[in-house]
Amino acid sequence: ACIAFKSAELQSAGYGEMYLRLMREACMLQGINIAHVQELIKLADRMKEYWPRFDVKQFSIDLTKGKGLEAFRCDMNEVRLKNIVRFPTLIFRQQEKASLVSVGYRPYSFLIDVIRELAPGLEKTREATITDKKHWVTFIDPEAGEGEPHMAIAQ
Repeated sequence: ACIAFKSAELQSAGYGEMYLRLMREACMLQGINIAHVQELIKLADRMKEYWPRFDVKQFSIDLTKGKGLEAFRCDMNEVRLKNIVRFPTLIFRQQEKASLVSVGYRPYSFLIDVIRELAPGLEKTREATITDKKHWVTFIDPEAGEGEPHMAIAQ
C-alpha cells in the first residue's frame, strides 16, 4: 500500500493524496485488503473514474516495476536519517524554518495548533462547500465542521 501511494504520488502530489484517501476508505469502510496488488490496481481504476487524467497504466508500471519502490525507499531513508522510530510521524516543513515533528496519534486540534505555530497569520478562508464534497468520493461531516461523526457519501 505504501508503494502504491508513492506510485500515485509520482504522477502528482494531489493524485497521491486522493489515492491515499481511496485506500483508507477501501480498507476502513469497505473491508478491502489493500495488501493485494490487484486491489490496489482496482483502486487506481476507480481514481480514473473521478480524475480522468490519472494514468492507470503508468501507475501499474510504477507499482510493479520499481519506480514506486524507489520513491518509498527514499522516504524510508529520510525516516532513518531523522531517527524516526514511532508511527505515525508527521513532519511539517516550511521554507527557511526548522521542521516540526509530530510523533504518534494526535487529535485534529493539535494539528491545527501546529499549523498555527508554523503560519501564525493563516486564517481559515471558508467552510467546506458542496464542490469540496463532490471532489472527495466520500466526505465525513466533521471534515466540514458539521455534526457528529458519520459518513456522508458525496453524490
